[in-house]
Amino acid sequence: MEGLPLITRQLRRRDRWIQGPARVLRLHRYGRENIVESYYNWHAWRGLFYALDVQHIVNPGYNRDRGPAWVGSVRTHVDF
Repeated sequence: MEGLPLITRQLRRRDRWIQGPARVLRLHRYGRENIVESYYNWHAWRGLFYALDVQHIVNPGYNRDRGPAWVGSVRTHVDF
């Protein structure tokens, strides 16, 4: 390894310490994030609202290697 340029040796030394998600971030392939969302808001009672929500996400986190993902949620809103 002594015949290699200094920067190459430093990068190889650093790569030995990179583990898990940090290694994935270096290999990140960027892509446009597209989201389609649909929700229904229900007025249950005076001052009480419930909402159902579903989202379809393509390239979540701007990463082409992930997704598509479906995300569902339930929300409650109470007025005092």
